[in-house]
Amino acid sequence: MSRWATRFVAVVSLVLGQMVALAASDPVARDPVAREAVAGGSVASGSVAVRLRPTVVLAAPQATLAEIADLSGPADAVAALGTIVVQELRPVPVVLDEQLVRGRIGRHAPSISLVISGETRISQPLRTISIADQVSAATAVIVHPGDDAEITLQRASGPLSIADDGTPPQIEATPLDRGRVGDVACRVRLMRGETEMARGLVVLRVRRFASVITLSSSVRRGVALGAGDIAVQRVELTTASQDALTDPIGVLGFIATRDLSPGQVLTPTLAQAPLAVRPGQGVTLVWRSGTVELTAPADALAGGHIGDIIGIRRVADQQRVKGQVIGVGRVLLNY
Repeated sequence: MSRWATRFVAVVSLVLGQMVALAASDPVARDPVAREAVAGGSVASGSVAVRLRPTVVLAAPQATLAEIADLSGPADAVAALGTIVVQELRPVPVVLDEQLVRGRIGRHAPSISLVISGETRISQPLRTISIADQVSAATAVIVHPGDDAEITLQRASGPLSIADDGTPPQIEATPLDRGRVGDVACRVRLMRGETEMARGLVVLRVRRFASVITLSSSVRRGVALGAGDIAVQRVELTTASQDALTDPIGVLGFIATRDLSPGQVLTPTLAQAPLAVRPGQGVTLVWRSGTVELTAPADALAGGHIGDIIGIRRVADQQRVKGQVIGVGRVLLNY
């Protein structure tokens, strides 16, 4: 192929590509009804006056000429032009002037003289989600049924408004931190399917109350708790006490990990269950297979609670192995 032929092919390809792109961006070109109405001389020649309305509110995703303008002229021309889609309404608002409207429809009806005037602003009806609705959504993910809690609003980014398509959006709230008491920030999103339409922020002050175990007497570190050392009281939880222990029977025999004072709320860091196996203690090593259980003596190399994995040394051959604590002085080999 000669150099001139190559250039000719390139120019033709460029022109065709521009024509395809232009058709893809033109609402009229994608509208079969409009194409049929303005093609092949189906619209009579004549002058049509197009007076753009100053403001238009539409719920539909597209705007036709008849919806945004007052048309006057030959009836068949007015009817055909009125159905032409002139604007996609994503996003809104949209402002169209005489030049834009003429560009959208003029080339599709070359035999019609268009007299266009004015400017139009197209918007959609709004659905507003109030701050109260956002607080309700955030509260639902922070406070669960049965919780003894008080919620107050500290601050919010404001109401959220989105285009109203006739269906309410889903309101999704997500806490932005793991705190269960104090000021808790929540992100609120308005969703339609997988699409986020808007987002906001609410900060709630959370006060939680619970009947928890408190100390009724002083307990020294390393001493086991007795029934006379504890009481059950309804208290307001703080960040430090939000994991307070609540079972008064279950904590009997727990060992204080530090010196405790009357009135303190008992948490897992202040008292723990006694070790089922102590370091250096002689233990029973257990091996199980179905209904068969074999045992052997061993020495614990570390302490542990039930469920912990610890090192042990078998008495018979002094070999070090690992096992799982399954009871007081009992360690399972094949855990």
